[in-house]
Amino acid sequence: MNRAIEMLEQCSLTPTPQRIAVVKSVMDAHEHLSADAVFKRAKRLCHSVSRATVYNTLNLLVKKEILRAQVLLEETTVFDANT
Repeated sequence: MNRAIEMLEQCSLTPTPQRIAVVKSVMDAHEHLSADAVFKRAKRLCHSVSRATVYNTLNLLVKKEILRAQVLLEETTVFDANT
């Protein structure tokens, strides 16, 4: 969890429980996750996380180059931690 908080603070983002759950969900994954998969994992960690928070957090982390978004042939975007 400390690593997730550090990543958020590095991006000048407030480490809310919802954002921590999103970051932890991506960081703990052993595969590339779609936003919906991140939402399902984050929801298990923080029941109050919303789908909008997941999308907003993922997009902010891509913009800050903490995550990488990859568009697959099926027009699904998956996210990968650049660690």
